[in-house]
Amino acid sequence: MRGVILAAVCCLVGTVASAATVVVRAGEHDGFTRIVLQLPAEATWSLGHKADGYLLVTEGGDVGFDLAKAFEHIGRNRIAAIEATGTPGALMLKLACDCQAVASRTSAGLLVIDVADGSIGDAAKVQAPLDPAGAGKLSDLERFWLRRFSTEEMTPSDGSGTSESPSPAETDQSRLETAARLLEWQVSRAMGQGLVEPSEVTPDAQLHPSAPGRADGPDMPATISLGVSAGTAQDQASGTAVRETTAPACPDPADFAAGDWADGRDFRFQISEAKDRLVGEFDAVDAERVIQAGRLYLYYGMGSESRSLVRAFGIGPEDDRHVAALAEIVEGKVRAGNPILALDCDADIALWRILADPARISKDNTAAVLSSFSKLPVHLRNELGPRLGSSFLEHNDLQAARAVRDAMARTSVSGEDVTLMDFEIALSDPDGRPDPTALVARLSQQGENTARSVVLAVDAFRRRDLPVPVEVSDLAETLSYENRNLPIWGDLRIARARALASQGQFVKAFASLDEVPRQPIPFPADLFQMLADKADDDQFVEVIFDHMALAMAPEHVAQWNAIGTRLVTLGFTKEASGFLRRPAQSDEDRLLAARVEAAEGRKDAALKEIRGLMSDAVVAFRNELLAQAGGSDAGGSESVKPLPPAEDAVQSDGAAATGILGATRALIERSSADRLEIEKVIKDLSEP
Repeated sequence: MRGVILAAVCCLVGTVASAATVVVRAGEHDGFTRIVLQLPAEATWSLGHKADGYLLVTEGGDVGFDLAKAFEHIGRNRIAAIEATGTPGALMLKLACDCQAVASRTSAGLLVIDVADGSIGDAAKVQAPLDPAGAGKLSDLERFWLRRFSTEEMTPSDGSGTSESPSPAETDQSRLETAARLLEWQVSRAMGQGLVEPSEVTPDAQLHPSAPGRADGPDMPATISLGVSAGTAQDQASGTAVRETTAPACPDPADFAAGDWADGRDFRFQISEAKDRLVGEFDAVDAERVIQAGRLYLYYGMGSESRSLVRAFGIGPEDDRHVAALAEIVEGKVRAGNPILALDCDADIALWRILADPARISKDNTAAVLSSFSKLPVHLRNELGPRLGSSFLEHNDLQAARAVRDAMARTSVSGEDVTLMDFEIALSDPDGRPDPTALVARLSQQGENTARSVVLAVDAFRRRDLPVPVEVSDLAETLSYENRNLPIWGDLRIARARALASQGQFVKAFASLDEVPRQPIPFPADLFQMLADKADDDQFVEVIFDHMALAMAPEHVAQWNAIGTRLVTLGFTKEASGFLRRPAQSDEDRLLAARVEAAEGRKDAALKEIRGLMSDAVVAFRNELLAQAGGSDAGGSESVKPLPPAEDAVQSDGAAATGILGATRALIERSSADRLEIEKVIKDLSEP
């Protein structure tokens, strides 16, 4: 009896020893899910497409599969299940998406199966097996790859070893044919992944015409016409025709309908319910429940918590249904690679895209954006409304900004935000002159909108051409430090500089922007206009010579005439000439050119520059030049000035006339007064 038992145990041990258990591991990558198996060296494999996924079949060795850790690091968005079938050595991959699988075996013997999003092409339906162990059964293509790997891996890094030499029987012809088949195989994989598309095949005779006097020998391979087309950025730069790419397809609108992500119950109950059972059996993450919990956080404006939740459970951007992208928008910290920036869709999607990139606002999508904004919950309207309204105001759409304001005003908790929006709208209105007194009174309360109130108050004072109170400029300085890591930091720095300039402290105003160490902000062009119009001579000269290169930058061209006129008036003719626009774009440009010519002693050239211009400033300057030149214009056309109609010569109330006649009369009166003074001096000197 004991002998029978020992024999049975030996048989059992032998059976177990001959079986190989393969641990199935998987991981998420950018755009695909990867499955890795360490098959026995003697095993061959094949991967075929089935109705609900892919079937992996192994042969040559008793292979079993350990699936305990298969879903340890992946969700079920692409792969719904991995199951061992009734056939030994067979493994079924059930898909949860319209995906395709591509398998390959590495030089280390690992079998890698990548499941990527996209339609399944014919070239990817079946993967041929690869058996590096049985050299006698290898194709030329497989042998080519094995030779390449062995050559690269067997050569020592110091160059002392020798690589495997090709067989003497392997001619150039066979090697070229092997490379051609390799190219065909690689292109077929690329077609299956959607990286290249079929195109019209060019006949061989057109692709490779025989050169005169050349005979193609028998060692030249036949031309292989693959009939595919692909494009690169380099092709576009060189003008080569490439395959057109299209914008990403519009996702499900439900992924952006934030108003539908919660109900009227208390937040604590909803979030507790949403975070229950996020992990199921075998520690498998329920991706859908995680996404729903992330959306609930978004509904209540908690962008950071939402993004942290989906990332903590290993759900990447390709599977989180835009939760992390929306979280960035809610936080106001949108990165350059945010996928919503690439979408061009309507309804709720358009609202989020414009919040991410206000430059995308257009008349075509305004109605859809306003409709979606009105459907947001109250707290999100209050959170996102000021940013959306400001974006519309930047595009001079006061009507849309007022619609945003009205949507916020329909709630009972948005009074403060609505008040601030009223100020912004009034400031954007060309005829608006809001009284900053109410805003200044609010600043002492130090609420969450204090920073925004300071910026608006400074703009309101500037609109009324009034100096900003010192306490407001000091508060702007304090808040800019406290908010140094927030987007409003730059607005506060600019408000501080404008406030100092309004107080006549131009040197300090420009220096405050020079001190910005980390985050470059756009320099406010209106500071140069204020400098040219209001600064005293000493401050103007000090600031403009310290910032000459910045003032001459193209973005400040609107202030060139004011700066150049101030410079030439102070005697800096050479520096003023640097602000001339050639060719002149306006009457102001020609007047500045005339001032420069006159300052350099070329009065005739100056008169020529402004010939035909009739503005008050031009007429006054021309008459001044004519008086200095004795009333003669080299061109002859300016000696007699045209007078306005008689009815405009004298106003009905007897006041002095304006325009051409007013300037001429003022010049005559000054000349008469000077003449009387001279006569008086002569008379006084002649008396004993």
